[in-house]
Amino acid sequence: MYPKTLVLSNECFSRNTSNGRTLGNFFLGWPKECLAQFFLSGSPDDYYCEHYFQVSDRQALNAILGKKNCGSSVELQQEQSENASAWPAQKLHRNAYTMLMREAVWASRFWEKSGFWRWVSEFSPDIVLLQAGDCAFMFRLALRIAKKLSVKLVIYNTEGYYFKDFDYFRASGVAHYAYPVFRCWLRKAVQQGYRAADYAIFNCDALQDDFCREFPLKSKVIYTATDLLTEITEKELCSTFVASYAGNLGVGRSRTLIDVANCLRQISQDIRLDVYGTVPDAETQMLLNNCENICFHGSISYEEVKQVIQKSDLIIHVESFDPFYVEDLKYAFSTKIADALASNRCFLMYGPDSSAEFSYLQNNSAAYVIGSQAALIETMRILVQDPEKRNKYCANALALVKKNHDRDTSVAVFQKILCELVHS
Repeated sequence: MYPKTLVLSNECFSRNTSNGRTLGNFFLGWPKECLAQFFLSGSPDDYYCEHYFQVSDRQALNAILGKKNCGSSVELQQEQSENASAWPAQKLHRNAYTMLMREAVWASRFWEKSGFWRWVSEFSPDIVLLQAGDCAFMFRLALRIAKKLSVKLVIYNTEGYYFKDFDYFRASGVAHYAYPVFRCWLRKAVQQGYRAADYAIFNCDALQDDFCREFPLKSKVIYTATDLLTEITEKELCSTFVASYAGNLGVGRSRTLIDVANCLRQISQDIRLDVYGTVPDAETQMLLNNCENICFHGSISYEEVKQVIQKSDLIIHVESFDPFYVEDLKYAFSTKIADALASNRCFLMYGPDSSAEFSYLQNNSAAYVIGSQAALIETMRILVQDPEKRNKYCANALALVKKNHDRDTSVAVFQKILCELVHS
């Protein structure tokens, strides 16, 4: 019997976003009548779930101002007309000061007049599952629901905000000096959440290790899963070498991609780096446009990403060497790692050796893992000129996918945890 599970997250379940798809895929096969989600932003559909309640930051503020639009359960067939305006294109400019103001808005609880508690009571969950982020109010809300209804609390965490003693917003002025206050506020909420949690799930060993040193937790690592093992075939041999990157172009990755593209140019004037993704700002767009060895294709769907993999000889993942990002992304574990490992293609990661991704791939001999520009040039030259070398880690990568990233296995492990919490 499946326990009724209420999921709390910033972003709703979605097949069109990495975070929404990663979280939603854990509930594949879960009865829809046993799943509900409270979320702040996004456009839900009925693929994973049919019971949604949305309150955006703007709606929470509307509640304080006495306006009517302060959140509601989502009628999926009317979603576009009634809910698309709930959180429009302009988003909160994130820094410690605005985040503290945001916390004050949510702490007012005026938004609860939207009918939220009635919705929760009618669903009557057995488990509250929180997708952790840097919103203290979400930890407090999850804890309040679990205590009020005397149900289990599970925290799913892919981020290390709790450990960041530096201003990861990179703000200046008042906003920068407000960071210690924001950090204290967030850490207290996280501590309360984990001390009350019945179980925690992490997306990598590094994050689990550090949290379990802080809190006496029952926990499990469940890596991001993929189903590409059944979809990707052998690459047809052809004269043109295709190197591809598809993913986030923020967090300093654009400059590292330019290094890779320039490296390819030194090896052959005929090879360009194909880049797919959403440009986060004008500076990144300028950097990509000014690199003549990058062929930028813009944002594409997940189905199109699979087609890109199909035609590629080399799949590339990068992280920034900027000291700020090296520390900020210490626990980063891209959702694209699983797909790259399952691609049956040569997979190369270029980035600092302190990251969780780097250690994971290196320790499992699952990819070419490069931590310096000199080694990058040498390795890329080999991969371009010797097709046999491209297969060096493919078998290990596929074995690692079957061990840690198989979607059916991950779903089964995740769902077993929830079921046993309630029925044991």
